[in-house]
Amino acid sequence: MGAAVLVIVAAVAAFLLADGPTVPVPGRTTQITFDHGLELDAAVSPDSRFVAYAAGALNDMRIHVRQIGGGRSLVPAGDLGGHQRRPVWSGDGTKLLLMSDDRAYEVPVFGGPARLLIRSPGDVVPRVTWSFDGTELAHVRSDTIFVRRLADGSERALAEVREAHSLAWSLDGAWIAYVSGNAIAFLPALFGNVASSRILVVPASGGTPVLVTDDSHQNISPAWLPDGRLLFVSNRGGTNDVYLLALRSDGVPAGKPLRLTTGLGAVSITASADGRTLAYSTLIRRQNVWSLAIPSSGIITLGGARPITTGNQVIEGMAISPDGEWLAFDSDRAGNQDLYKVPLAGGDIVQLTHHPADEFVNSWSADRQWLAGHGFRRGNRDLFIVRSDGSDFQFVALSSSHDRLPNWSPDGRRIAFLSERAGRSRNLFVTERNPDGEWSEPRQLTFNNAPWWPTGSPRWSPDGSWIAYVAPQSIRIVRGDGGDSRVIAQGPSPIDPVGVAWSANGESIIYIGHDSTGAFGFWTAPLSGGRPRLLVRFDSPDDQVRGGFIVHEDRLYFTRGQFDGDAWVLELRATR
Repeated sequence: MGAAVLVIVAAVAAFLLADGPTVPVPGRTTQITFDHGLELDAAVSPDSRFVAYAAGALNDMRIHVRQIGGGRSLVPAGDLGGHQRRPVWSGDGTKLLLMSDDRAYEVPVFGGPARLLIRSPGDVVPRVTWSFDGTELAHVRSDTIFVRRLADGSERALAEVREAHSLAWSLDGAWIAYVSGNAIAFLPALFGNVASSRILVVPASGGTPVLVTDDSHQNISPAWLPDGRLLFVSNRGGTNDVYLLALRSDGVPAGKPLRLTTGLGAVSITASADGRTLAYSTLIRRQNVWSLAIPSSGIITLGGARPITTGNQVIEGMAISPDGEWLAFDSDRAGNQDLYKVPLAGGDIVQLTHHPADEFVNSWSADRQWLAGHGFRRGNRDLFIVRSDGSDFQFVALSSSHDRLPNWSPDGRRIAFLSERAGRSRNLFVTERNPDGEWSEPRQLTFNNAPWWPTGSPRWSPDGSWIAYVAPQSIRIVRGDGGDSRVIAQGPSPIDPVGVAWSANGESIIYIGHDSTGAFGFWTAPLSGGRPRLLVRFDSPDDQVRGGFIVHEDRLYFTRGQFDGDAWVLELRATR
């Protein structure tokens, strides 16, 4: 990932010929971390001397600080515990703001006690930043950005937002940029989730948020330059690269984003106070489908799993045809997420969709004729069905809200899915197909107020009576025609929000959770009551079961990820 891959595109050259502001041109790169595993959230200090980053197991990271010139790393909050992410430097470079589970702390970089600044119970997504002068804190609670004065704790509502995260305060204190969409990518169980998102800016004094990017690509990690221009990462050009955007005084973009790098592969960026140094994190991600026989007794590990797909690709969703002959999956093997299928017994892969917008598959109809999924063809998460040969693409129950993870009922007449169409919180809905092929107005089945739940794909029981879903710290089922839900499994052990599956006989639910030692694995809970039982233990921190999973007959099918990330710095030269 050296300087050779950082080329200036033609648009930059054209820009230089015009009389205008300077353009930051990429220069020398320096790798900061070299260890196997994940080093994420690289943040450069205001004076360009240090880089803070998160490192460790995906659900148990610690913040490290390392001098750019080399040397051993410091762990300023090593005794704090928790899953630490997203360090933000204070303007004077002496303190860090960091997120640890549902809390935000101020931590002295070179020694001293941590200070708790805010706690948001139930909110596990990093959504906090502070002003460059260190006097105020911006954070998201539910569907609102709040600004808190640290001197007296007073708080004011700034703006209503939708699935907001990755806040960044401009150096002059005038604006706060944030990302809207795909916040679940910060959850350990869904880390690196592929989905579109957009960037907005809102006046720090209050006002209406202004959209500054499209929402048909993944636009992430806003970072401000000292002159008020905005840097961000986007995959609009295929790979994750850095873009520059000038804004007018009212926050509206003054032109189109200017691509600064090609092939960088960044997943986050920050800039120094003078705008001459950029810290970024890279992520190498491979994710394929694996299969493992469900044990009838005892506990097994993932050591006996076998790969169904291979190669340098990221697979998120999958479905198996009712006859067990085909595996459908989505993959970025051609650049973005498209739908594919492959014989389970082995054979050639068939590409089913060829659209530039990301699309994800989730279930197969009982008659084997249709696949259901969600995608971004309209810039929104919309449900669709498509024939299993890739023809006859159709939208399902369109709305302006984000709809996701559709699951066919066994009778083929209904689809259960998750949506925010009842408000800003996510809930479970069902739509029914009439004989003419039209889909009914969806019926709401759950009435949850938590912004991130339910999560994971809802799943119909084999007899079509119940729908299982993941709620906060619990696995629940609800009748397909509505009514009160029942708790099947509950904490205190955390439950990963990656979905649920029914056993083949419909007598139990399978889910991912972890025990009192912190070991993750597949668990089963009987519908008749009783203690959940561990089926498969994930012995290694490298065993990352990603996205949803399904059960077909006596086997588990799941996506298994391999991740490696590093922290880098990039010099920026100002050129007119």
